[in-house]
Amino acid sequence: MNHPSGFERSLGCDMIYFDIFVINLLVAMGLCLVGYGLAHLGLFSFMRPFFCNIMKWHSRNYEETGFDGCSVHAKCKWCGYEGLIDSQGNLF
Repeated sequence: MNHPSGFERSLGCDMIYFDIFVINLLVAMGLCLVGYGLAHLGLFSFMRPFFCNIMKWHSRNYEETGFDGCSVHAKCKWCGYEGLIDSQGNLF
């Protein structure tokens, strides 16, 4: 009869904890993305400070404030943050 050693038993248990961690991480990321999309629609607008101040995900409906010949300057409509627009159209 072949019995697993202590190392093999603990490895299986650790893999379960790792799987649970990864699943929780993916669910949390999915909820953030859904909340961000709903905040753009006007729902969950109370989450806008969380996205702007903590996650640094500013509104994609920004107001362009200027162009210096190289970069487009813009202002977030949600929090008033002023920054630059990158090549993907995001405010940073």
